[in-house]
Amino acid sequence: MIRFSVILLALFISFSPKLFSSEGSTYSFDWLDPDKEVYVLQNRKFRKEGHLYANVGAGYTFSEPFWNGPNLSLRGGYFFWEEWGVEALYSYVGSSENANATAVRGLPSQGIGGSIPFTRMTKSYGGLQVLWSPFYSKVNLFNGVVYSDWMIGLGIVSIQEENNQENFDINILNPQLTAENHVGLTLDLAWQFYIWTKWHLRLDITSIHYFASGLDQENSTNEYNGTWDAQFSMGYRF
Repeated sequence: MIRFSVILLALFISFSPKLFSSEGSTYSFDWLDPDKEVYVLQNRKFRKEGHLYANVGAGYTFSEPFWNGPNLSLRGGYFFWEEWGVEALYSYVGSSENANATAVRGLPSQGIGGSIPFTRMTKSYGGLQVLWSPFYSKVNLFNGVVYSDWMIGLGIVSIQEENNQENFDINILNPQLTAENHVGLTLDLAWQFYIWTKWHLRLDITSIHYFASGLDQENSTNEYNGTWDAQFSMGYRF
């Protein structure tokens, strides 16, 4: 999970300066013939500075290796400057065991034995993150121009999860799911493009990173856990 997040961030940063330019960028057209006209669209049309916004979206949460599920998300924030803002986020996750967990469990009713997979399923998370939006782009599409912003977010979240740790304690006769809360970090890569003056669409790839106790009851060392979400949302700018 950490490697996946680092790769995404590296690709985002390495390609962005080549594809997008700031408002202060200048270009030389000395190589053109004097009678040629050049039109350069370089100013932002949609400003974020001084604006509140709210987003509602849905997507899918991935983990490794035994569960995943759909999610619903709420986001709201404010940009103090054009490049810097703060965002509150909340996501509900309909997590459930996947085919990998089913394969590990086997089919006891058919005499096919298996084992119990250890699952730590995220049910929801919420928190606050700082957004950095240094790049923007404009794309000609169907005789029009689509404006978009690219953002990187880093923040702190509270994670609510359920795990089946009691299944591995021989002293518990009737094991139940255990609910736990954790504090973790979030890394967010977002692409926001504008469809009307006040409305926008946004794609987020959000990864969650935290530490929690493992199965070894005698070892107090916490183990790394991570998930990542793909979310698509619609937002309104106030």
